[in-house]
Amino acid sequence: SDGTDTGTSMVVDIQPGSADGVVAYAGLIEKGGNVFFTGDDGTNGAELWSSDGTAAGTSMVVDIVSGSGSSTPASFAIISGKIYFKTVNGIMRTDGTAGGLQGPISTLNVVSPLWVANGHLFYVAYTGGDFELYSFSGMVETMLFDYGTTTTPMVNVFHHIIGACIYVIGNELYFCKNDDTTNTAELWKSDGTVSGTQMIEDFTLSTTIYYMQAFYIVEELNGKSYFLGQ
Repeated sequence: SDGTDTGTSMVVDIQPGSADGVVAYAGLIEKGGNVFFTGDDGTNGAELWSSDGTAAGTSMVVDIVSGSGSSTPASFAIISGKIYFKTVNGIMRTDGTAGGLQGPISTLNVVSPLWVANGHLFYVAYTGGDFELYSFSGMVETMLFDYGTTTTPMVNVFHHIIGACIYVIGNELYFCKNDDTTNTAELWKSDGTVSGTQMIEDFTLSTTIYYMQAFYIVEELNGKSYFLGQ
């Protein structure tokens, strides 16, 4: 698309007919003049595809789960020229070629999108008893803080982590979470290291206000971020 109705057209019908050739909500990302996305040609399942914007330049990069099975890539992010994405087998990475596929670099049950800040990949994983924040620096996967097993339902799943309660601002990740020592969900930040993961402020003003209801960025102005909380 060039931004107009008449200038918008289908590049290629990946799976001819009425079936979908692109997996909805999986996301996409640009690297080196190509768009990488999750395609399904009806034969190889949902796999990693790329396109240069032409029908001839659109093809499957690699059949990660061979045959008709699907690896279902999703939530793409780039660090140091490598594309990271989630699959049914864990987080993979590639330089954009079939031979450049590596991984899985994490086999945890990742339940969030992937975020990038300060040269680190961030994600939330369910460990069987709780939801924890992890980072990957290119070589090492690290649990950034052991939040323990919480009992407050609203904050047990990293409090709206899939929705509006996590943002990358500058070189840090900002999010809402509580640990097992308190019933309050507060504002935290992380630079991708254990020492750099900490609560910013305890906003609890009374025993009747025990969690941040939401964390919506309103505006970033003069180096300060504004948000809504409860």
